[in-house]
Amino acid sequence: MRRLPAFAVLILVLVALVERWATDRADATPADEKAHAASDAASASVATALSALPEKVSGGPEVLASQRCFGDLLSLDTLGGFEGVRAALAGGLPGDDPLLGDYLRDLLAERIGASPERALEVLRWAESANAGEARLLLEGLARSEGARDLRVAARLVELGARAALDERVRAAALDAVRVQPALEPVDRARLVALALSEESPAAAWHATRALGGVMAERQRLQGEPGPYWDELAHVAASSDDAAVRALALEAPMHADIILPREKIGALLALLPNEPHRDVRELAIFQLGLTDSPRDALEAMRQAFDGEYDECVRAAIVRFSVRAAGEGALPLLEHFARIDPVFLQDLLDYRELFAAGYQDFEQIWLHKAERHACAIEDGEPHGAL
Repeated sequence: MRRLPAFAVLILVLVALVERWATDRADATPADEKAHAASDAASASVATALSALPEKVSGGPEVLASQRCFGDLLSLDTLGGFEGVRAALAGGLPGDDPLLGDYLRDLLAERIGASPERALEVLRWAESANAGEARLLLEGLARSEGARDLRVAARLVELGARAALDERVRAAALDAVRVQPALEPVDRARLVALALSEESPAAAWHATRALGGVMAERQRLQGEPGPYWDELAHVAASSDDAAVRALALEAPMHADIILPREKIGALLALLPNEPHRDVRELAIFQLGLTDSPRDALEAMRQAFDGEYDECVRAAIVRFSVRAAGEGALPLLEHFARIDPVFLQDLLDYRELFAAGYQDFEQIWLHKAERHACAIEDGEPHGAL
């Protein structure tokens, strides 16, 4: 048996003594104080011994994780009001300390508060700042209540669309749009145009995500997605960038939006011309989350008949079950007749329903994977 090194034994002794001290001290009486003093002395001796251990042990020198510490952190709490944060940033605070950066973002949001005027002032600072400082200002702005204002949103969209700006600053501005509860029609149109633009793939992606973020806020606050679903569907149908199309289709999932009956046709129309199977699967995923299972199943039937990829067809089978539960079994029989590859899936689902499973999450957990449809991260297609 391998013996523990001496330093490990000392550490175990120290842990045992500390635990004994914590337990015994709670029930101590005056008569026990002398014994406790001896125990404390023993603990001190162990600590002294640990501090005297050599730095080098078998396997080479001990390597400690790098630690950053901004020495004047407490002074930031005494900065003079709103302008004090700006002065501190302009003074060249360390830019490679993520904890300090996060602290400054929260401090800036606190100083902005619920004031849109202060938020607009921060936007003016960001326009004249270097890229690193501007990003921090915009990220702090996004955490404030004052940022949730139509005037602020319009300025953020304008910054994000400004091609002359550093890409990192444009991305931070567009990401700050995501917290908005609403956008003016002109700003929505500007984001759609940016999402479809080939000028900057990164800006197009962030503009699409901004639309999805505002849609999620609208859904959370009002229980419906407003015009944002249609605009994202337009981006999904029109963009030349597969990553942008995928993001446009994925956005409703993050907002927990149930697809209304009147939107089913728009999704179905995307499938024949979409070259990427992952993007087609995202459309199928949405079809499985609808308020009209009957119409969803008809759309799934048409999608299956026009699909050639086994993995996308497997997603159609899976999300047909999600859309209609046991009511999807007749459609699965149709799929199995067209393509016998899916006969075993039909039998699996029949067995699960016969066993009493009804919740889709439980069905999916117990459903055997019958198709080799792995993507880069190892997850099966459609298991979102």
